[in-house]
Amino acid sequence: MYFIHRTREVLMSLSHVLRSVFIMGAMVGLLSLMVSCEHYGAGGGGSHVQEAILHAMEAVEHGNMGHGKEVAKHAGVALEHAKMAQQESPNPHLKGAIEELDSAVSYGEMGLVGGGTKAVEEAIVHLKQVK
Repeated sequence: MYFIHRTREVLMSLSHVLRSVFIMGAMVGLLSLMVSCEHYGAGGGGSHVQEAILHAMEAVEHGNMGHGKEVAKHAGVALEHAKMAQQESPNPHLKGAIEELDSAVSYGEMGLVGGGTKAVEEAIVHLKQVK
């Protein structure tokens, strides 16, 4: 009987330890998520910069395929994200990216795929320098 009673105490104790470990793990996970959100998105217009880069890269891909309208479309979306990032956290590289993306939209709308693609590539260089 003593053995059964002692086993039950050990299991109850182990249950409390496992529950504490689970709670600690959840807290560490939440803290990691908060840190990554701050680093990659929530602060300083970072998420808009990342979105601008993604759409600018899409514009380059379409430019390489000769799709002028798609260059204009994706450069336009990238432009909007760059403008939002600039409003949240002004940066000279964002200003340069906005100018290049604006040119890319114009070139793409005129069917000048080469000029639009080149402008988007220059915008990507600026966007990648935003800190």
